[in-house]
Amino acid sequence: MTPITLRELNLTVREAILEGIPDWCWVTAEIHEMHLSKGHCYMELVEKSPVDHRIVAKSRAMIWADANQRLQARFASVTGRPLNTGMQVLLQVEVSFHEVFGISLIIRDIDPSYTLGGMEREKQEIIARLQDEGIWDINRSLAVPEVIQRIAVIASSSSAGYGDFVNQLTRGHARIAFRLTLFPAIVQGNEAVASVCSALDAVNRDVESFDVVVIIRGGGSQADMHCFNTYEIASAVAQFPLPVITGIGHDRDTSVTDMVAAVALKTPTAVAEYIASGAEQLLEELLQIPGRMETIFHQIFTRERQRMDALRLAVVPAVSGRLREAGRELDAVRIRLRAGVDGAVHRHALRLQQCVQRAALAPAAALSRARQRLELADTKLRLLHPDRVLARGYALVRRGGRCLSRMQQISAGDALQVEMYDGTLSVNVTETTPKIK
Repeated sequence: MTPITLRELNLTVREAILEGIPDWCWVTAEIHEMHLSKGHCYMELVEKSPVDHRIVAKSRAMIWADANQRLQARFASVTGRPLNTGMQVLLQVEVSFHEVFGISLIIRDIDPSYTLGGMEREKQEIIARLQDEGIWDINRSLAVPEVIQRIAVIASSSSAGYGDFVNQLTRGHARIAFRLTLFPAIVQGNEAVASVCSALDAVNRDVESFDVVVIIRGGGSQADMHCFNTYEIASAVAQFPLPVITGIGHDRDTSVTDMVAAVALKTPTAVAEYIASGAEQLLEELLQIPGRMETIFHQIFTRERQRMDALRLAVVPAVSGRLREAGRELDAVRIRLRAGVDGAVHRHALRLQQCVQRAALAPAAALSRARQRLELADTKLRLLHPDRVLARGYALVRRGGRCLSRMQQISAGDALQVEMYDGTLSVNVTETTPKIK
């Protein structure tokens, strides 16, 4: 038998392959490896056993540059995700055999609906897993504080969404002191899952320092939010001990992370407005306190004056009646004296006259004392008005809307609001010096 060369063998195999298979066919496979070079997309496709996930078939595949951008753009617009490793795909392929490089598949088309169905199944599986593990409602059941000021922010420091969030809080609501702590994270791409989970772990290590956790990102394609449909991030958010507020910036879909968070909003700006609304409401209520106190003082003063008027109306007739009675008794005594009543009766008449005089003076003295008490109460009310106290050089010190009265309530680094007679100061404490008793 005459030997043939390897090239001759490969050419024979090529002819046999090309004659025995159709020009193209649809193939399902998993993308095992993938990279770009000079506009071409090179892949390694595999099929795995459904029992033990062992690779049972493998083939090289490529999308030439003239079709690569078009096919990938259409795939991402439909599925919301770019082609990537680990995806199950339905491909229209042409079998090619080269005498040097061997067999390979030329990808002519991709059916994104096949992958989309798989992604939705994956999403539903994650939801079912979170529910089966009993962690689906944990974060959603946490009470969100009415006033939020200490905020842990997980975001990309260079993103427009983070800038919009900060500007909306600090400039749009400048009257309120918010304490923002950024935990930088990558919020899209292959590294996003590990980065966001790492940021959540960092917040958890100092969880007592914050009221809520905010996860935000700027606008982008639906593909960019894939990481928020992963079990790792959704599970971490669902079990987080602080309420999580999301503003991931998408309108077409709701991620699993949104579903398990305490509050889910569409944009970073919407998150900022949600946080500021509670503080603004409390601030308005505080600003109304002086007016309400003035109304209460006026009501007290009016009520006491009415009581004094009622007392005067009750006392005067009683005193007048007693005076008339005393006068009649005095007339009777005089008559008896004129009739020669003895000295004892005369002394009795004198004592009675003294009683009458004292009785005549008593109402005036009582009214005078009551008027003095009323004037004293009015003076005390005016002196106790907050504006009078502030005008004498005193000030109200608050932190987070709460009045402070002792040095042990204040630490270096605290942000305080000092209310004086003619305005309010926002100060940062650099040092505290307790008073030596």
